[in-house]
Amino acid sequence: MGYGPWPGFVARSKKIIDGEVIYDVTYTIDKKGLRISPPHSKGAQCTLFFGGSYTFGEGLNDSEAMPYVVGESSGGEIQTYNFGF
Repeated sequence: MGYGPWPGFVARSKKIIDGEVIYDVTYTIDKKGLRISPPHSKGAQCTLFFGGSYTFGEGLNDSEAMPYVVGESSGGEIQTYNFGF
């Protein structure tokens, strides 16, 4: 149902407006078709993130997307899944 990124895919996205680079980032998609998340500890609690481009982190590198930041800030105690697209 619907569409999403290709599993195991790495894409570069660059946005330029009036000759000015707005962003130049890399999106890494895991084998499940989700944007990558930071490492987590065994038995970590799980948090799912749903949404559109804001949740996905359009214009942000992998480590800057909100779900990634939440997982990283937890010190590996929260396993995050980024279902945004």
